[in-house]
Order: sequence, then C-alpha cells, then structure tokens
Amino acid sequence: MYMIRAANNMPRYVYKCGVCGSSFVTVHGMMEDQDHCDICFESSCVSRIPQMPSVKHKTDAGKVVKEFIDDARDELTKEKKRLASEEGD
Repeated sequence: MYMIRAANNMPRYVYKCGVCGSSFVTVHGMMEDQDHCDICFESSCVSRIPQMPSVKHKTDAGKVVKEFIDDARDELTKEKKRLASEEGD
C-alpha cells in the first residue's frame, strides 16, 4: 500500500516501515530524512527504498506531426510516380 503525503516539485522518496511493513511515498528535501512511519506513526523504524530517478523527456508534438506529414508526402509522391510510369507503359 502506498500513501503520498504531498505533491510538489520536491523529490519523492519511498520508505518501508519495519514495524507495520507498509511502504509509503513521501516528499522532502534531499538533505532531509524521514524519521517516522506515515502509516502507523512509529519513530525510527523506516528505511528508504532505493528508486531509479525518473527523467521526463519532453517531445514537441508539432515536430512529430510535421515529420509524419513529410514522410506521408514523400510516400505519396513515390506512389504517384510509380502509377504514372505504369500508365505510360
């Protein structure tokens, strides 16, 4: 079971409680540590679970659409040339 304490631009960390066994996500600064369980509120019983950092890649939707249109235009031009040469034969 995951519980998110807050949502903002600070890093998110996953902790597991040694007493109740619950895992939870919390948000705090890089230099801070969680000292209690957000589920059972016991102190000094949590350990941080290492997580891979998430990296967000922004894609420019307009660029993707333009590339698709250009590719489709090239295919249509080739097909028109092929059909024109078949009609000429």
